[in-house]
Amino acid sequence: HDIWDYDVPSAPILADITVDGRRIKAVVQLTKMAFAYVFDRTNGTPVWPIDERPVPQSDVPGEKTSPTQRFPRKPPAFDRQGMSAADVIDFTPEVKEMALKAIEGFRLGPVFTPPSMVDRASGAKGTLTFPGSGGANWEGGAFDPETGFLYVASATRADTAVYGVVKPEPGQTDLSIVGTGSIAPTVQQLPIVKPPWNRITAIDLNKGDQVWQVVNGDTPPAVKNHPLLRGVTVPKTGSTGRAALLLVTRTLLFAGEGYNGQPFFRALDKKTGETIWETQTPVGPPTGVPMTYLYRGKQYVVVAVEGDVATRTASQLVAFTLP
Repeated sequence: HDIWDYDVPSAPILADITVDGRRIKAVVQLTKMAFAYVFDRTNGTPVWPIDERPVPQSDVPGEKTSPTQRFPRKPPAFDRQGMSAADVIDFTPEVKEMALKAIEGFRLGPVFTPPSMVDRASGAKGTLTFPGSGGANWEGGAFDPETGFLYVASATRADTAVYGVVKPEPGQTDLSIVGTGSIAPTVQQLPIVKPPWNRITAIDLNKGDQVWQVVNGDTPPAVKNHPLLRGVTVPKTGSTGRAALLLVTRTLLFAGEGYNGQPFFRALDKKTGETIWETQTPVGPPTGVPMTYLYRGKQYVVVAVEGDVATRTASQLVAFTLP
């Protein structure tokens, strides 16, 4: 049963690829675990082997978890998996010390580490792991039929990575154990883990290899201007929000930063991931998957952008084209 919220988040992607000289009608499923599972869609056979590997087991009373989980040998994971003390932010020694203090009491471990008991008396706060509800989500990815490249947007979501269970108060429920809404630790609102927090990955499905990976988005103002980071050169972190929304064309890869991101829309060189154009979007960030269409000989790219409840500004459809 699903104890990590690892339901399949997005529509599968059909991809005709060539592996070791053999043409394969494939289907790709992206996951919140940051794995891309690739199958022959005519018969269900994995294109590359998938191993059943032992994973940590639950010690929650009455809970029984699968002794193994499925790890594809190819392609490699497109986002971080698992959590250790080495993953906390370390912009400065002070920030690192605060981060290490903040994760005290949480269970850390590799991907598929189960939820654990929350107990104030012992100081146990639940399990802190990745990708949490990050990895890929409903935003999915984009496949280029000309090159066989798959483009995946993913997020390292520290804010949704706590899995804890607790004994309920007497009389609340007939269940002996219930989930708890544990809040992930931060360092004065800074994400607890090292950036990048949002990325775009290009995968060659003909080889099962990662071609490039770039940070999606700039460093948010709240991080750039944080009091703890005055005088510190902060690397490009990417958005702290959801995964990007992608559209691949003959020459470009279009990307927005998604929910909670900055209001920018970009065109990337699909061969390298280099940003070659960007523009600020009205009001909020792009929150819908971009699409393209041809009208009277002119190509357009259109994307939905988020409105603003506070200013009662409606969401909008914004179209772009060359002059």
